Amino acid sequence: MARAERAFAAYLRPSLRPSLQEIRERTAGEPPLDEEPGSPAKAPPIPPPSPRGCTEPSPGPGSIRYHPQPVPERMIKSATPKSSPAQASTAATFYAVIFLIGFFWHGAAQETNDFWRVDPEQGLVTLLWTPLLGVLFGLAVVRGFRALEGRMSWLPALQREFRDLLGRPSGRDLFILAVASSVGEEVLFRGAMLDAWGPWISSLVFAGLHIGPKRSLWPWTLSSLLLGLCLAALTLATGNLGAAIAAHFVINLLNLHYITRKPEFGRPQGHGVSGAGLQRL
Repeated sequence: MARAERAFAAYLRPSLRPSLQEIRERTAGEPPLDEEPGSPAKAPPIPPPSPRGCTEPSPGPGSIRYHPQPVPERMIKSATPKSSPAQASTAATFYAVIFLIGFFWHGAAQETNDFWRVDPEQGLVTLLWTPLLGVLFGLAVVRGFRALEGRMSWLPALQREFRDLLGRPSGRDLFILAVASSVGEEVLFRGAMLDAWGPWISSLVFAGLHIGPKRSLWPWTLSSLLLGLCLAALTLATGNLGAAIAAHFVINLLNLHYITRKPEFGRPQGHGVSGAGLQRL
């Protein structure tokens, strides 16, 4: 009460009004007016969280900071679609070169530009229904490898290699890769090379194009040899390339879609194969 009376008297008499510095010096060490002597000190207020989920860092002691946990980068990479138009165009160019080699090779050896038909007497009806055999064969091959995926450790390893290489291309890029690889390889290996060297040598060269970057992936090369022999037999049995191209297209399209869309969290990144592996489909 005494301090309040002094302050009231000072304001009534301007000449006796103390300065702000004098008031601070006189009231130093006294408790505030709204607190009783001996009451505990109040804790500093906690700042409310900002809209971003964390408070601004405070340099003062006793400040509270919130640190949100970042999303792992590998989960962001796996969930974000990635198109690869450059890779798709590079692969299409590669297979275009393979197609031209097979086309001119067949034309020079057979003296005809009809690379599609092994039997030149085949009619249009046969050329239309024989690709259906290739579609059925391709579906059977894909289904068989899906069933064996859990028993063969090299299949998931091969899928990881291609997933690291391809990323997550768009559906258009997958279609381009499947068409270019099936047409280019079949015109060369089953169109020109099969006529010149026979099924075994042409299939061995075809398997040589499918050599993995690691020694543990040698079963992939062996399976490519067996697949090449099956496609050669399919070509000789039907008398044209329609069945082999259709089977190759179905196998590549379904496998590429499965590999690039299959979720796999928690695996290490950055262990892909070289760019040449894209042409080994």
